[in-house]
Amino acid sequence: MLGFFNKEIEGSTLEEKIQSAIEIYSEIENWYDSYFKTKDAKECIAFFDETFPEFKSISNVKKIDFFIWLSM
Repeated sequence: MLGFFNKEIEGSTLEEKIQSAIEIYSEIENWYDSYFKTKDAKECIAFFDETFPEFKSISNVKKIDFFIWLSM
């Protein structure tokens, strides 16, 4: 999944790797916050809900994750 965001955990010590992971997580959260406001996101979620009505209750993040995984 990090490949989609062109990110990689960096650092040589455990502490550096943890800090890198925290920073990347924050960046991904910000990406989702911005993306959910777009027409594309709304269309993807609507398509998912229409195609898989039995899974409408899962989170919108997981619905978008589904499309990210398909694209990789």
